[in-house]
Amino acid sequence: MVHVCLENLPIEFDRALYGILARSQQQGYTQMIKVFEDFELSKVGQFQSVLEAEGIHTHLKNQFTSGVLGEIPFVEAIPQLWILEDDDLLKAKRLIQELLWTSPDDEPEWTCPNCDSIVDGVFTRCWKCNRLRSQAIRSEEEPGRP
Repeated sequence: MVHVCLENLPIEFDRALYGILARSQQQGYTQMIKVFEDFELSKVGQFQSVLEAEGIHTHLKNQFTSGVLGEIPFVEAIPQLWILEDDDLLKAKRLIQELLWTSPDDEPEWTCPNCDSIVDGVFTRCWKCNRLRSQAIRSEEEPGRP
């Protein structure tokens, strides 16, 4: 049986919701669980992309409610990220915690071991030779390993 929170969902999204419900029922999902909310839709969308890339089926609620702010209480219009399968709850919470604790602004500059370019900490690849940062960090930690 599927249990879905339908409160405050605008009527024009009924069709999208019915499609999600049908997919959920076909795939045996039991309920939707809210795992994250934030006033920044872009942050919620980023988190949704990360979860979807990890194979977690999600639903983004209140993504179009910014136009009705003032008509409804602002707490009813906060973009929310829901997962569709109970079994993904722990994995989703772990991924969200990692995203919340990792700020690209906090990362220091790094030197690419392949071309000796200085790269800002927000980037994961060297701008000159396209080498991954993780390869650069690994080579700094373990000299002599390529």
